[in-house]
Amino acid sequence: GDILPMSEAIDSGLVSSRLLGFDNSIASYVPSFVVEPFMGYWAYAFEDNLILKIQNHIDSDSLSQPDENSDWRMKLSARASNAGEPYYNPWGNVIDIGFSASASDDFRAGEDEYHLPLDPYFSAYGYTNFKIDNSDWALENEELDSSYFSQDIQEANDTLYVWNIIGESNDIHHDYNEFEEIVLSWEMSELIEGYSLIEGYSIFLYVGADSLNMRARPPQVT
Repeated sequence: GDILPMSEAIDSGLVSSRLLGFDNSIASYVPSFVVEPFMGYWAYAFEDNLILKIQNHIDSDSLSQPDENSDWRMKLSARASNAGEPYYNPWGNVIDIGFSASASDDFRAGEDEYHLPLDPYFSAYGYTNFKIDNSDWALENEELDSSYFSQDIQEANDTLYVWNIIGESNDIHHDYNEFEEIVLSWEMSELIEGYSLIEGYSIFLYVGADSLNMRARPPQVT
């Protein structure tokens, strides 16, 4: 068969655009664009019978990192309050949303990434789960493996962007977290010149009837 470098395999929609590692310090899966020694990673294959060969040194540029000149990204993280205290380390979760001039509003392999299901063994320790609900994609494309995603990059259109996010938690009650509170934090890039929304644009998180202006307050809430 053909032998393709990572960048071509991503562009051809054969594999995910990033690796997924695990950060023990926050007990969460995290996207990674760098291959570190002695670390384990997940990569999603959109085709059967693919073989991944890793060289001794991998150029991180071969992975699909966002283009700072044309892309906008936000990373959202959710974890139980006070997680990390002794004997209290429930799992957290991270998702990525954004837009790009070269992206598609429909599902595109190598651009949009499936949500990695929780392993039942580890979920017994308690967890906070975060996933993007794209059920409309599943209705239009029966070949999709799931309706839930950890990354959704939309086409840049200078108007309105909406992501439907599902959050859930289980068994996070502890002496350190009596009221089962969840800490939501985020990191985002700024819009560049050339977008009509650049002056005074807002980013809101809606939970039921409540709203939160994410640009008007520190990037962490409980």
